[in-house]
Amino acid sequence: MEHWVEPMTTVALDTSFLIDFLAGDRAAKRKMQELEEEIVTLAVPSIVAYELLVLSSTDRQPERQQKALNIVETLLSRLPILWPFDRRAARLAADIQRANYARGTPLSVRDLLIAATAMSNGCNTIVTRNKRDFERIEGVHVESY
Repeated sequence: MEHWVEPMTTVALDTSFLIDFLAGDRAAKRKMQELEEEIVTLAVPSIVAYELLVLSSTDRQPERQQKALNIVETLLSRLPILWPFDRRAARLAADIQRANYARGTPLSVRDLLIAATAMSNGCNTIVTRNKRDFERIEGVHVESY
């Protein structure tokens, strides 16, 4: 598999990738292993943390819900960076969405916020299964698995 992530790069992990990784998806696990072997820093935008925390609390059985929440909390605690959605990210997201509206191709709000958070922190590489929206954002490099 070809790698184009340069050394000392920060890579943002999207919700779809982390869900697949937690579910034991072979391709996602292999991708995580590749990223860990590269000289990259793994980061999670706060919107991704939000999505994971919401998804982990949807089970109606309290024991399973708590187990899922613990797994997500453990994963988030092991990733070194958790970027907030701040004013800089909000401004960038608005600029990106405005440009996409002008082209007639508005983006999913959550994916837009994830990309803007990463980009406002100097990261232009996002690992995701959901390439469609991210590929429509100028300056974002999408890695899939």
